[in-house]
Amino acid sequence: MKIMAIGAHFDDVELGVGGTLLKHQQKGDEIVIVVATKSDYRSPNGHQRKAKDALNEGKRSALRLGAKLVYLNNKTLLLQANADFVFALQQIITDEKPDVIYTHFIHDQHTDHQAVAKATLIGGREVDKILFYRSNFYKTLDAFNENVVVDITPFIEAKKELIALFKSEKEKISRWQNLFEAKARADGLTYGVDYAETFMLFWDKGHLK
Repeated sequence: MKIMAIGAHFDDVELGVGGTLLKHQQKGDEIVIVVATKSDYRSPNGHQRKAKDALNEGKRSALRLGAKLVYLNNKTLLLQANADFVFALQQIITDEKPDVIYTHFIHDQHTDHQAVAKATLIGGREVDKILFYRSNFYKTLDAFNENVVVDITPFIEAKKELIALFKSEKEKISRWQNLFEAKARADGLTYGVDYAETFMLFWDKGHLK
């Protein structure tokens, strides 16, 4: 099986679907990670993330996951689901032919994340299965209706190690590790395992067969 995980920035995929990708890796599935932006920025408090650092971290993560990394050089925080981006993403999907795509929750508050989700649904409309993930937990008016649960109990420590690879986000790493471990633990308790990742299924052609 071929799996594609699409993120707006280097680190989004690892945060939202890292444990599940590690599980796909163990199963021998082929993994492709697509990152839409350069992922550089300067925050109001003066913290700066350089594009070359984000790229190098993304490469290390892809290597750890045994994944192919495909990245586009769109500007961070300015991403739009316009024709250029949709066509570029659609071409990647057409070339790679994934069986399953994980992409951002379409109602995420982050505009880059929204753009990736919208472009994925257009460019990936022929793919058998598309699921939304969350790489942050901002409040939204539209509920994230989780209806797919993956037991990532054997992979929780490895997921934290993936997150730790993104040293350019040093101000956030510890908080992220704690947040996503706590979320995975809470989801695991809900569904009867130690740790879980949850997804919102958008489309599954298998239900039509």
